[in-house]
Amino acid sequence: MPYNEPERKRQWEKNIARQRNARRRKPLSNYSPEPSGKVVPLADSNSAQPVTSANIAIGATTGAALLFTLFIVIWRLGGSIDPVVST
Repeated sequence: MPYNEPERKRQWEKNIARQRNARRRKPLSNYSPEPSGKVVPLADSNSAQPVTSANIAIGATTGAALLFTLFIVIWRLGGSIDPVVST
């Protein structure tokens, strides 16, 4: 980039502007204004597995295990919350 001489800089910028504008005017190769007639299914990012009895059993077991763990933690920490009474 010839920035030392102002005239060469203007000429260089003019050439670059021409190239850039030519690229912008060039049609995209993958774009077609006409529909192709093909039906392409879109990828569904929120697609879920079908609900089966196995999935329900796994979810219920996981939920029960979490609740059981929570109850044990509350039970174990329940006694330690009381202030220590010194005699």
